[in-house]
Amino acid sequence: MQSNLNFKLAAQKTFESLSSMLEEILEDNGEIEDTGDILKILLSDNKTVLLNFHTPSSQIWLSSPLSGALHFSWNDQHEKWLSTRFPHEDLFTCLERDLSQLCEFPVDLR
Repeated sequence: MQSNLNFKLAAQKTFESLSSMLEEILEDNGEIEDTGDILKILLSDNKTVLLNFHTPSSQIWLSSPLSGALHFSWNDQHEKWLSTRFPHEDLFTCLERDLSQLCEFPVDLR
């Protein structure tokens, strides 16, 4: 990622895509609040999954009741947001795993 502007555009595009998919997948099981740089996933059991972009580090940060805090950096080679802690895991995989467990039904973000 070459600049803060490129990072913000890529992160916003990711959030828009996630927001659209999650609205459809979660239906009555949760609510999505997208404020541009923060994406809140409010689940029906009062659990919250939070994503935000951290521009100084050019990362998307995920906070989940299951995974805790994870940071994701864009990888041009793989064209994915990869975890800084678990480089083989991407943002969508982590979200699918956590949301599937929290919602108690399969969540597919592909």
